[in-house]
Amino acid sequence: MFETTHGSAPDIAGKNIAAPRAMMLTAANMLDWIGEEDANVAASVLKFRAAVERDLAESHSDPRSTTQIRDAVISQLS
Repeated sequence: MFETTHGSAPDIAGKNIAAPRAMMLTAANMLDWIGEEDANVAASVLKFRAAVERDLAESHSDPRSTTQIRDAVISQLS
């Protein structure tokens, strides 16, 4: 039910070229589906999902490294 849209991609492992957004959105969806009674945790999941979605909308076609995408998402959480 909560699987990212690509395989494990062993051919690119360790090369810093995999786009992590599908995995990030999948994790956020899973946490949302599980449900969290703590309002702060639930709000954090929503904030994280929104940050990933903004990055995807703004930069979906930019060729960036895994760490560049991670850093962009983290910067939107601050």
